[in-house]
Amino acid sequence: MKINLLSNKMNYLKSVALAAGLTLSACMSAPLPNKVKAYLEHRPTKEFLNFESDCYEKNYNRAQVQAKFDSLAYRDIFNATNAINDSNAVKEYNEIANKTIQLKDEDNIIRELENTDIPFKEYNRICKHKPGTCTSYKQYALDSILYRRFFEKHNLLDEPTLNRFNEISTEIKPDVVYYGNSYYTKDY
Repeated sequence: MKINLLSNKMNYLKSVALAAGLTLSACMSAPLPNKVKAYLEHRPTKEFLNFESDCYEKNYNRAQVQAKFDSLAYRDIFNATNAINDSNAVKEYNEIANKTIQLKDEDNIIRELENTDIPFKEYNRICKHKPGTCTSYKQYALDSILYRRFFEKHNLLDEPTLNRFNEISTEIKPDVVYYGNSYYTKDY
């Protein structure tokens, strides 16, 4: 009788542990977008795994994953300039990266876009999508503006760097698709 009771308790505990594990994995952020995987696939395995585990451990949402991705991609360009030796420029770059990853939700991203003072036509093009859709695209647009201004401020956009910046911007830009009656980010 005792063995049977103990066996029943063990089965119950296994079920509870399994349910808790499923719940925890459901709370994790979404899988990495295909563009992130493609960008990182030729890098060292450790770098890819660190990027991925950081996103999961910190439970990043899609916009935060995009912000981290943007920071990484534009950092590659920054690292190829002489400004990487300027501690103030490095500090400023890191402040942009930390600021954008903390925005988390669409309202904060849009508020930051408003603060950039871009022309209304550009703002409207970015924010025309239904609330709750294309958040990673809005994050990308904000990051692109902020990092471009950073590069301009530090006179880093000579022709080769500008070409690389534009190339990277195109490469990391989330795809937006029209489905039903709205636009969505096609990033998974």
